[in-house]
Amino acid sequence: MGKMKLVVVGLVLGLIPMSWAQDPRQDAVWDAIDEAMIQYVDQNFHDGDLPRAIQGLRFRYAMHPDDWEAMSDLGWLLESTDRQDEALGLYMKYRRDYPDRRDACYSVAQFWFLKKSYAKIPALVEPELKKTPHPNMYRWLAHSYDRLGRYRDSVRVWDALIALLPGDLPAKSNRNRVLAKIKK
Repeated sequence: MGKMKLVVVGLVLGLIPMSWAQDPRQDAVWDAIDEAMIQYVDQNFHDGDLPRAIQGLRFRYAMHPDDWEAMSDLGWLLESTDRQDEALGLYMKYRRDYPDRRDACYSVAQFWFLKKSYAKIPALVEPELKKTPHPNMYRWLAHSYDRLGRYRDSVRVWDALIALLPGDLPAKSNRNRVLAKIKK
């Protein structure tokens, strides 16, 4: 639930006076609530109380559904507690809700890459290259093409990454490694 929805619910229930809902100081209150929630999550995580940490992350994500970090923090902890389907559902929902964002499919791509589901990566990531996504998306795509035996596509993606980051020595090394496979 976003901030505005929470305010509307509070107004309807009479929990928040109308004058406060229009008060510009409310941003400071929401920021303080968010900071307190971050501390709550951190404390529970460090104490090993993962169910409460997840609960706090769910609350934070409900407050900021458009915040990639809030979504990815929750997804990471869900994955860490072997709730893979729930994490993937969260990543897919974010991608559906914010398709034009540069980071829209980052978590989905990372999820499938780490699961070694390389065949799922090209269709997911290739269209995202138009948005100049995070460099890791290029890496996952190039490695996936390599593992799928699509060496020319792999080289093309490595070249695109090198054009963006000319000093990326591992990208150059990987490109050369894949080129050697083509020449065999």
